[in-house]
Amino acid sequence: MGQSGRASVFCIIVTLLAAACDRPAATPARGGTIVSLSPAATDLLLAMRLGDRLVGVSAYDHDPAVAGRLPVAGDYQKIDWERLAVLRPSHLVVQGRADRLPPGLRERAAQIGCDVVNIQIDRVDDVYRAIAQLGAALHAPDAAAAASTALRGQMPAAATGQSALLVIGDDGINVVGGNNYLDDLLTAAGGINVISAQGYVRLDQEKAQTLTPDVVFVLLPRAREAVVEKAVADLRGRFAGAKGPRVIAITDADALLPASNVGRLAQKFAQGLRPTTRPAAS
Repeated sequence: MGQSGRASVFCIIVTLLAAACDRPAATPARGGTIVSLSPAATDLLLAMRLGDRLVGVSAYDHDPAVAGRLPVAGDYQKIDWERLAVLRPSHLVVQGRADRLPPGLRERAAQIGCDVVNIQIDRVDDVYRAIAQLGAALHAPDAAAAASTALRGQMPAAATGQSALLVIGDDGINVVGGNNYLDDLLTAAGGINVISAQGYVRLDQEKAQTLTPDVVFVLLPRAREAVVEKAVADLRGRFAGAKGPRVIAITDADALLPASNVGRLAQKFAQGLRPTTRPAAS
């Protein structure tokens, strides 16, 4: 290669190096990165298509999209501040009443340049509020609007007004009263809750004998088939009346997660409330 050729190659190399130096360094995902210590918030962020901004999750996240793929940075009781200092997210999402959050949470988060977003979900309307709150805090209002619209579109039209009992777990003791998102979903599906008490209550055998629900829904996330069969059989024999209620097991992994699944859960309630249907376990 002649002198003029070597000069040309040298100029090309210098030009490429200059371009590389002028190129901005890699930056976090648009709007900042997120650590979510709330499985419900993680689910909503995925529904908002913001999963690429997640850099850490909680020990209770089981969604295959994040579980085992992202570092665990704690849970609702304890935060791994050393891990957070390494991850350095722009936003830390938590869930809970303000007076029950770890002391000094916001101050410690501020030390690593992290804003705290605290959502609280008790009722179905709170799910929509949490989506809007996340969209505003994370500079993603369009993603929030799209997720809310999709979720509202999943809510069923009310079915016939049959009475129902919502049971949590396989022992048939823990049941759902009013003033919570599960009762909201049952109402949206056209059902009438046979439990008049508010919140989540324990049901003794004497009280159970006075109830005559048309349908019993038992929520058993990720339960094994043997567990489901036994729980259904026990509940069928627990209530008064010769016919007994229809007992429907719902085993979806997110059956007890108040997030983007609430529309699908309401649809299952609506299907089970129709007198002509007897859906099998999920």
